[in-house]
Amino acid sequence: MVSTGHMAPLLALLLGACKPDDTDDTEGPVDTGPTDTADTAPIEPPSDFEAGRYHVTAMEILDEGEGFDLTGDGEIDNKLPAVLTLLDMAVEDDMSREGMNATLAASIAAGDLVQLVDARYAESVLVYDLLLGSMDEGGALHLDEEQSFDAHGVPWSRLEGVFLDQVAVSLGPDDVQIPVVFYADEPALMIPVQQAVASGTLDASGTGAMLGGAIPVEELMDQVVEPLIPEEGYGDQTKEELLKTVEALLSNENVATIELADGARGIPAALAFSAEPATW
Repeated sequence: MVSTGHMAPLLALLLGACKPDDTDDTEGPVDTGPTDTADTAPIEPPSDFEAGRYHVTAMEILDEGEGFDLTGDGEIDNKLPAVLTLLDMAVEDDMSREGMNATLAASIAAGDLVQLVDARYAESVLVYDLLLGSMDEGGALHLDEEQSFDAHGVPWSRLEGVFLDQVAVSLGPDDVQIPVVFYADEPALMIPVQQAVASGTLDASGTGAMLGGAIPVEELMDQVVEPLIPEEGYGDQTKEELLKTVEALLSNENVATIELADGARGIPAALAFSAEPATW
């Protein structure tokens, strides 16, 4: 039996074969109608944005249940609040999600944390750089090139993507290192994020996005946790003891739920930010 799904092309073939030869007595070229130029027409970019610079005025670590589905299982992946709760036990400062968000807000307002965005769009490719800066006493912004770029002059935190329409953007996945100043007058700590993705908006009036990805446990310990724990330790534990305790907790598969290359584990995280036009 021939299925109905195959009947249409079969009938077309049979009808074509049975068509009398004298049905078409036209001489010369046959007008087949307008030529389809869809394949040759130039593709117009969905946005007329070209370039812009911005200063981040708000940043928030998102709660569990907010972020991206990084594993494709239909569930949001974000364990950063749980990680901050663990870190809170190892340092004197308030490292909880609520405490960190309060610290971020205060640092941005005081000009101690100056995050900058430099965006460029050409040939349908969007380049979105997250940079570190500083603010002088007069309120002028300055780019911190030393802590924003690697030895080859490439930003540590560069995401590439596309415009989905006039203002909506989709970025990544890219592996980045986001420079963040936790304490005034101290060097930035590099937050490693693999498979980083972002979605948001971008135009001349400002930009904002939700950013997510996986933070490798080993790099998080080396680049963030170790510098944050005081040399004298905390409470009744030495620094070495605290590092072992925290690493064991962060390596748990219920926290480090993302499997990375070479068997490494990553902690899913997500944050949101908004920025306004700026010059530097």
